[in-house]
Amino acid sequence: MASISITAPSSAEEGERVSVSVRVTSTLAYHASYEATIYAVPDRYPDYVIGSIDQIIKSGESVTRSASFTMPDCNTTVFVWVERWSKDHWVYDGSKSKVVSLEIPAPDNLSS
Repeated sequence: MASISITAPSSAEEGERVSVSVRVTSTLAYHASYEATIYAVPDRYPDYVIGSIDQIIKSGESVTRSASFTMPDCNTTVFVWVERWSKDHWVYDGSKSKVVSLEIPAPDNLSS
C-alpha cells in the first residue's frame, strides 16, 4: 500500500481559506502509476474534489500536492483515496483522512 500523509490545520473559522498538503509515497519495489483524489467532505454538504495526483511514482519516492478550500459552517474532513494501476485495471492502494474542526471565534465584547 502507498504511504499517505495529510498536512492541514486542526481547526479553522468559517470563511477561512484552508491549505492542505497531501504526500503519497510508493512503498513498492518497482515504479507504478498512481491516481489520488483529494476531497473536502463537509459534515452538512456534499463532498467535492479539491485536488488530485495522476502520475508514475518511482519506488520509495513521493509526490506532494497542495490544495485548499474555504471553510464552511461545519467540520470538514480532508479525505484522500489512492489507486494504483495493476496490469489492466486500477486497484485500491490506500486512503487517509483528517478532520478540520469548525473554530468558533470568541466574542470580542461581552456585555452585561
